[in-house]
Amino acid sequence: MKHEYDTEIRDAMGRSSGFMHVRDEIVQHTVLTDYASDGRINPAGFVHEGVEKVFRYDYLPGSTCCTA
Repeated sequence: MKHEYDTEIRDAMGRSSGFMHVRDEIVQHTVLTDYASDGRINPAGFVHEGVEKVFRYDYLPGSTCCTA
């Protein structure tokens, strides 16, 4: 029987900074987020089969809208 679970990762301030999906004690996928100095999420990314992909973006000045 396969044992699967997800676990949340938190940073030093207690904010959610990602999740890990574990199967039979082996990490299958990891989703990661970090926070900029203004508290907004940046960057975000994931690790799948040992390959990391990170997404970085900026916000429009004076806005909560992202720009690529």
